[in-house]
Parts: sequence; structure tokens; C-alpha cells
Amino acid sequence: MRAFTNRRRKRDYTRRADRVRRYYQNRQDRYDRLAERSEEYLRNRDARGVKIGRRRREADRRFLKAIEEAKIRERNRAKRVERSLRSGLIPRRWRVACRVILAVLVLFFITEAVIPGSFLKRETASAAKRRVELIPADQLQQQREAGQETGEDAPEEPGDTRPEQQIIWDVLMDYYGGNKTAVLGIMCNLNAESKLKAATLEDYNNQLWGIDDDTYTSQLNERLIDRKDFLEARHGGVTNGYFNKDQKWVNLDGGYGYAQFTAYDKKEELYRFADQWFSPGGRGEGRRFDISDPEMQANYLIRILESNQYSSMNYMIRHSQKVVDACYYWLKYYEVPYDPYHDDYFTLAFDRAESADRIERECTAGESGTENTDGATETAPGT
Repeated sequence: MRAFTNRRRKRDYTRRADRVRRYYQNRQDRYDRLAERSEEYLRNRDARGVKIGRRRREADRRFLKAIEEAKIRERNRAKRVERSLRSGLIPRRWRVACRVILAVLVLFFITEAVIPGSFLKRETASAAKRRVELIPADQLQQQREAGQETGEDAPEEPGDTRPEQQIIWDVLMDYYGGNKTAVLGIMCNLNAESKLKAATLEDYNNQLWGIDDDTYTSQLNERLIDRKDFLEARHGGVTNGYFNKDQKWVNLDGGYGYAQFTAYDKKEELYRFADQWFSPGGRGEGRRFDISDPEMQANYLIRILESNQYSSMNYMIRHSQKVVDACYYWLKYYEVPYDPYHDDYFTLAFDRAESADRIERECTAGESGTENTDGATETAPGT
């Protein structure tokens, strides 16, 4: 009886092993096909680029030729006008008057541009003063006591009140055109890295520096931790990195944000992107600098996906048929973390994809339907 049971167990184990082996082989075949398709697409795109470049050069030549012809016509017209002026069709006094008026206008605008406190600038200041005076006196006094700025500066606009998980879901769904498979593949990895919280410092650094995520983020936003210390993973005299043989700084941990950005260049791009986001003309104009802003970090992820470095990965994620495949592409070609299973991230992708159902359920709770436009949202290879 025991021998029969052992044979049966061995047979079942062999079947399961064959099934898993077939699955991974089939998926590797799909990945090879996708890679070939991507290479063919890039070749065709380069060929189209050559044709488009040739057409553009031809259009530029025609445009320059047209400009040259227009210049010739303008010179001929100027000569005709000059001949007409010399012939006395326009009286001399009118010509002199036009020149005097033109000189006065030029001097006026030069004065406005160079001399401080000129006429137009006084008008601007007066308008700003009138706008300030429209604020009730008691409210103005409260603002001054609270240390708020008044005048031309607009009051700070409130930030987004949606949950962080919902914000990044909406931003990625808008970017991928409703493709839940691609969105869930990315969000499962972000969930494993940061629990979908933008203000997240790597746990190792929390312990090393003795600081929690909120305090670290607050010090970053208030510039108590300067840009250099943020980029080089330093805090309180404790450093997490070294200079390599090329005298370039190499970070050790110090990851921050949704994707736990650790590399010096990624953190530098994030910091610069945040500066642009909250600067005048940026999408966060009117709000204070906040490197943990969920919408800003979500859009920075999209900037990474659109970069030339990760265009092939973005293409494969966008065309994934299953969430676990999208998870795998992100792990393999962007994150490249430590692999505890030592099987080229296959098992790790399955582990992370298990959170897809929960994320989708929480993010689509207010929607009428959960139909995927580009693919199914399975979290296991057999479904």
C-alpha cells in the first residue's frame, strides 16, 4: 500500500512539474515572439523615419526657396516705395513726422524695459494694490499674522483628496487607455515596493537613520534635507553609498517613492520633475513643493515608461495578456530586484500578481462595471 501511494505521489508530482515546465516554455515562446515583433517594428519605424526625414528635407528646401522669393519681392516693393517717396508723392513733412513718432515710440518702450518704476510698471503695481485692498481687513490681518504672503501671489490651492491608490490607478488607466492588465501589472509591483504610498522611504534607511517616512518627507519638502543629501542617500552624517572608480556616486538603498527610486539618476529626475510640477506654469502651480505628491509621482512613472530606455518594456506591458506577464516584464527590465527564488523572476512575478484582484476591487468599487478593454485581468496563469 505504501509503495502504491509513493508511486502515485511521484506520478502526481511529475505531472505538476511537467505542467509548470510547459507553462514557462510557452510563455518564453510568447516572449520571443513579442521580442521579434518589437524588433521588426523598430526596423520598420527606422525605415519610415528615413523616408520622413527625406521628405522633410525636401520640404525645408522648398520652404527656403519660397522665403528667398518672398525676400526678393519685398526688396522690389521697397524699391518701388522709395522711388515713389523720392518722386514727391508723399510730402516731406509727413515723412519727417512718421520718423519722429517712430523714434518716440522706440524710446518709450526702451524706457519701460530698462528704467524701474516706469509708467506701465506703476500701473501694474497699482492693479496689484487694488487686488490686495479687495481682501477684507480682518482676513488680511489674519494672513499677515499667520505669515502668509499677500499681493500678487495666489493662495495655495488644495491638493487632490482621492486616495493615493485611486490616483495612481486613474493616471495609469488614462495613460493605457483602460487596459487593466497593464495597469495591474505595474501596480502589483508598486504595491510590493511601497504599499502604493508615495511618501515611503526604504525600510532599511528608516532603521539606519532612525527616522519615519512622514518626518523624512516633511524635512525634504521644507529643504531641511537638501537636494544633494536626498540624491546621495545621506542623512544626519550617515551615508549609504560610495564613489566608484569613475568618481561617480553609487547609492546603496535610500529608495524613495512609489517605485522606491534608488539610483542617483532616477532620484535626480524625480526631484527635477517635482520642481517643474510645482513651479509657475506647472500642473501643480499654486501649491507648495511636495516630493510625495501622488499625482506628480504617478506622472513621473509615465515619463519613465515613455522614455527611449524602456520603450520596449512599455510595449510588452501594454500588450500583455495576463497580469503575471506584465508583472514579469516590469521586474525583468525595470526594477531588477533581488530574486529570492533564483528562477529569473518567474515565481516572484506570480507572488506579486496575487494582489491584483484586491487592487482592482478597491480601485473600481465606485464604477458600474469592471470590463477590461484590452485584455483580461487574471492573476494566475491557469485562469
